[in-house]
Amino acid sequence: MATVDAAAEYVPYAPVDYPVYRETDPAQAVEGVSPDQFFESAYTPILQDMISHVVNEEGPVLDSVLARRIARAHGWVCTGARIRDRVDQVARAHFSSHDEEQLGTFFWPTHLPPEASPSFRRPGDDDSMRSLTEVCLQELAALVSEMQAKGHVADALIQAVAREAGVSKLAHAGRLRIEKAVRHCGE
Repeated sequence: MATVDAAAEYVPYAPVDYPVYRETDPAQAVEGVSPDQFFESAYTPILQDMISHVVNEEGPVLDSVLARRIARAHGWVCTGARIRDRVDQVARAHFSSHDEEQLGTFFWPTHLPPEASPSFRRPGDDDSMRSLTEVCLQELAALVSEMQAKGHVADALIQAVAREAGVSKLAHAGRLRIEKAVRHCGE
């Protein structure tokens, strides 16, 4: 009768610990959300606290996403140019930013230097899915590097990055975004 050394074959399950991205509610950071006062200078400290909450929890975060999050917290369905400009003005006064051609500006949380390469944050739940255009190039490049380290190359690399990012159907624009991140890794 053959025996097997169970201890030698046992490989313990080690959960993978990935950074997670979750949407946050800026209204949780303040008391007194007031759509009527949004454009008043006296409201700037409340707006600043809301913006800080989103940028520090979700950042690097795209300017349009930040403006949308702030608008929704005020009960607005649409995010018009005046709202975007007001949010942008307050955010630029308090956070480092990085402009990406054709996308917009990403605001960086205070705990992460703008020259840092952030880890890719996978969606924490179904409500926290981001499109590839909502992920800064540095963060997407980190996912590319991770997939390259797992042996993915060429088209398999593109597909692996898309899958890990939660993209179920990769459109042409998404493919181009991933290819740009691959080039960024090579620089």
